[in-house]
Amino acid sequence: MSRGMEVPVSEMRFVDWRGRPAVVCGSRAWAVLPPGGSWTEVEASEVLGAGRASSAEELGDRYFEILRGAGGFDALARVVADQVPER
Repeated sequence: MSRGMEVPVSEMRFVDWRGRPAVVCGSRAWAVLPPGGSWTEVEASEVLGAGRASSAEELGDRYFEILRGAGGFDALARVVADQVPER
């Protein structure tokens, strides 16, 4: 599997979406589904429409156990890097 370009954190928007951590990057989004699950791609428009903007620190504090079970933001960074096409 080829690795795509890494997405800078500054391009990621952290969102508290329906009681779960989510991250929007451009027109794509990922959330931890269900609690204890892994990072899963979801509809960015749904996350932005129903979510509340947050910071990585806030999400980390609020959803510590859920994020730990999903491998944290490091696991998300690997998923995003693998899925974002090279520029």
